[in-house]
Amino acid sequence: MYLSATQIKAARAMVDWSQEDLAAATNLSKATICKVEQGMFSRHETNMIICRAFTNIGIEFIEGEGVRRRNEDFGIFGGSTGCEKFFNDILHSVKEKGGDIVCMITSPEMMMLSCGMTNRDGVKQMEQLSAIASVKCLVPGTCDPSLLPSFQFRATPKLQIPPAPFYVYGNKCAFAVIDSGVDFKFMVVKDAGWAQVWRERFYMLWEDAVPLAAQTQGDIKRRV
Repeated sequence: MYLSATQIKAARAMVDWSQEDLAAATNLSKATICKVEQGMFSRHETNMIICRAFTNIGIEFIEGEGVRRRNEDFGIFGGSTGCEKFFNDILHSVKEKGGDIVCMITSPEMMMLSCGMTNRDGVKQMEQLSAIASVKCLVPGTCDPSLLPSFQFRATPKLQIPPAPFYVYGNKCAFAVIDSGVDFKFMVVKDAGWAQVWRERFYMLWEDAVPLAAQTQGDIKRRV
């Protein structure tokens, strides 16, 4: 489905995304987003990337330039307490629903930051996750996994890692973007079927990824 400029702007408003947020979610420039919304840029591949970013967080596009949320189980954690609420949501969801925690991140440091942990004391708090579930992370091959030794890290080509953290836990998927250059904003979709789809996609990449703890950095760089 090809999205109109009206649908893109309506979808942004529905999830409270700025043009900068959409740029971060798609790895496109803000200038490109502006041109698309002004009807000045019509490349199909770019349109599909934007469509995918919205559908990943529970937005549906319907005929007649319609936009709607896929279901009511959609929430946003933002502001100064967003990271804390998100971390607690992971804990509670996994305790209730079980299963593993999988994520795609640019670095272990980014994972800690997005969960509100800003120093090494936060490692103990992060380990609460590995105490209740297996935590698996796909990262670029240049990352050092030693910061979170109880988590499993595998290296995959950088192009397969989204620009902002993406998590699947319990029956939920969550996408994080930087809000106002300081805090994270989390779009969380509660949908067991959708979570399973993304977990399966994650494990397809996981099977081909390189275990970081078992390889030297030089070996990893050559393979990814």
